[in-house]
Order: sequence, then C-alpha cells, then structure tokens
Amino acid sequence: MICLSLTRKSLDENLREIERYKKYLDLAELRADCLEKWDTEALKSFPRRAGLPIVFSLRRSKDGGFWKGGENERCSRIAEVLSSGYTWVDLEKHSATDSVAGIATQRGVRIIRSLHDPDGVPAKLTQLIRDIPENDDEIPRAIIHPRSVADLRLVFRALRETSGAGIIQAMGKWAFPARILAGMYGCLFSLVSPEASEDDPLPLSPETLEELYRCRSLSLSTSVYGIIGNPVLHSRSPLIHNTAYRKQDLNAVYLPFQVDDVDEFFALADELSIQGFSVTIPYKSEIIPRLQRISDDVAAIGACNTVVRTSQGFAGYNTDVRGFLLPLEKLCGKSFPKRAVIIGAGGAARAVVYGLQKAGTEILIVNRTEEKALNLAREFGCRGAALSSGNYGKMAEYAELVVQTSAAGMHPLEDVDPAEGYPWTGEEIAYDLVYVPETTRFLVAAKAAGCRTLNGAPMLQAQGEAQYKLFTGMEYPR
Repeated sequence: MICLSLTRKSLDENLREIERYKKYLDLAELRADCLEKWDTEALKSFPRRAGLPIVFSLRRSKDGGFWKGGENERCSRIAEVLSSGYTWVDLEKHSATDSVAGIATQRGVRIIRSLHDPDGVPAKLTQLIRDIPENDDEIPRAIIHPRSVADLRLVFRALRETSGAGIIQAMGKWAFPARILAGMYGCLFSLVSPEASEDDPLPLSPETLEELYRCRSLSLSTSVYGIIGNPVLHSRSPLIHNTAYRKQDLNAVYLPFQVDDVDEFFALADELSIQGFSVTIPYKSEIIPRLQRISDDVAAIGACNTVVRTSQGFAGYNTDVRGFLLPLEKLCGKSFPKRAVIIGAGGAARAVVYGLQKAGTEILIVNRTEEKALNLAREFGCRGAALSSGNYGKMAEYAELVVQTSAAGMHPLEDVDPAEGYPWTGEEIAYDLVYVPETTRFLVAAKAAGCRTLNGAPMLQAQGEAQYKLFTGMEYPR
C-alpha cells in the first residue's frame, strides 16, 4: 500500500495534500506532532474529512518527531482522539503508552508498535522486528536510517527474512531502493513524502512511486536493474529505463543506488539478484576488476558504464562513446571538429577521448591535477596539461570543441565553472556532459560568447538506449 506522510503545519493543508494525491493513496499517516495548533475537535473529524484510512502519530523528539511535552500529556492527547475513526495508532516500543494501547484496543483501533533508530541499522534487525510487538495483534514497525550500502544490504535481508511480518521503514539517501522495493517483500506500506526533508533528501511522491516505479506490480519475480554512483540520486536514468519497461510491459524496475563501497554493492546485487546496472562517477574504472568479462571497448577505454549479469558472471560494456558522439555528429554534420580540449581525466573523459580519436580528432586533456591529465594523455597518445588560466592560450589552440567531463556543475558543485575566465571567442562548440542542471555555469559563459552548446541530456538518452538493449535484448521504444 502507498501511505502519504502528512507533515504540514495545519489540518487543512494536510487535507489539500491528500486531495492532490488521493487517486494514488491507500492510507495516510497524520504526524500530529508537526501541527502548529492542537485542536481536539478538528482532529476528531479529520479521518471523516480525509476519506481514507489514517494512522495517527504524535512522535516524540527523541524519535525524530516534534513533540516536546511530557509523556502523560502526550498519552492523554492521543487517547482523546482515538474514538473518532482512526484506523491505526503508532505507539513506540519504549514509551509510557500502555494505557493508550488498552484504550485503542477497546475502541477497535489497531496498534502499530514502532522502534526508531536514528543512527543506522541494527545488526540483528530481523530479530529486533520480531521482538517489537507487545502482543500478537500489534504490527511491528522499525524506522531506521542506513548510512552505507552495507547497511542497505542489512535492510533488504531483514525485509526478506521477515516477509510481511511488519513494516520496515528505511529513511535517507541510502535507503531509496528499499522504499521502492519494500512491497515486493510484503511490507504493509511504503511511506511517501513529496517534499524533501532532513530524513528524505530525495522527495518521493505517490505519483512517482506508482507511475514511474510501478510499485503495485512489483514482485519477487520482477527483474531489478539500476545505476550506481556517488552522487546518483539526481539521475534521470530511472525515467529513461522505467518508461520503456512500462511501454513494453516488461516486469522490470530500474533504481538509483548510492554507493560508497563497490564490493558491498556486488554483495547487494547478489542479495537482490540485480540483472544489470549502469555505472557513473566515480566508479567507471574501479568496477572493471570485479567483472568476469569486458568488451573490447572497455578494455581500450579503461572505463565501463554498463554491467550485465550473464550465466558466466557480470560482463562490462561501454555505451558512453556512442552516447557522446551521436549528439555531436547531429550538431556538426560534416564539419566534425579536428581539434578538441577535454576537461577532466576520469571515466567519462576516457570514453570521450577514445571516441574522438576514432573520429580523427587531435586532443588536449586538461585537469586540475596535472599528473592525472598527463597520465591519461600518455595512455592515449595525445597532449596533456594542467587546467589553469596560465594554460588558456594552449587550450585555445585546440578549442574547436571543448568538452567538460568532470563533476563540476553537478550537485553540490553547481556554482563551479572549471574553465572560469576562459576567453571564449564564440567559434567553439562547448559540450558539458552534466545534465542536471540543464545549463551549467560553464555553458552559460560559452553561450554568452555566442558558442554552440550541448549539455549531457542527449548523451544520457543515447547511451541509455544502448544500455536498454544490452539489459533486455530489445530496441528502445520510440
């Protein structure tokens, strides 16, 4: 089920939120601790006005809520509204709510018994969930905050082992895949909140959960794909792949996985039987030694952006070259650049250098760390230099095309122009592989000088379509 978290400051605002998303909702949780004003009569009429089942919560500050009063007063306030149509009430495992539990039972309100861990994921999460209920009629709920891929793997293991015995609610950027897939394992509901918060830096609306990720149709037979990187939650790849899965009615889902440890991710990939994944910054080179087979392009480039599970293990490919060249060829036509400057020396730069060299373009690689630029230049037989204003004259000799491949311009580096102060003439083509935001400071400066520009969105689409065929064996639907 899809449960909307209601955290607005007034009941009327919360009701408007319900109306906005009602066609996607099964229930909502009213966080009464978020209300600016306590109005007993209005709270009693809220379930009737909402028109769908409501969980009532009055969460303490120690559990991530905003209630700062005493326990006796809190219990009294919960008890006074329970006879008015609430379907569930959330009561903490370690709290003074025993009397409230008795009142809830008498009035036919089901109890969700919750345990909050703001510091990570308990190692024995499965047993902890089984120990939460005070009696057989209560529904256990663990609200946890994974801090790594290893923590996320513990969450998924507990989801599998508890198999619908309660609610595992994982919060934060590391938890996003668990929020999407929880229903596959019989979790009672998936909590959604359309606005970002400290707990949920990536908003997840009911519409996104149902329309993009098709949460109601996911099952243990669903093929799981994804993208790994750090950062990665901004990625539009889920939109590219999930839209096509829906179009072709495939039982598959594609998710972003924030990764801090590649080996831990491979363990998670086995836990979830992940069938394939895209790779972005900073893992395009680091991933290669973990693969059982790589394509000739990956061997030549030294970077992999696509991994597919096969009967012999994981195989690596690179679709970045095709993705990079197609938009550029469309823009240039027959007048393809004979010289180019590449900013950056990571995995994306490797694919760009490889593709341009195959097209016959002479290349200068520049990077803030000069050694990295020189090492990559030696590897590919081109020139390298430090990225600095002192080398702008040297860059101008190659700047028919200037390709920005670094993380500059991406969150949290939106204000960074890696070539700040470069003397654009208006004759160059400026190509930034960043696509969020659509116009980086690098592109703003180039446009102001009259340059033709490209951002990374067409490349993302083109390489994603090639990945889609590797993942599914099918052409990307138009």
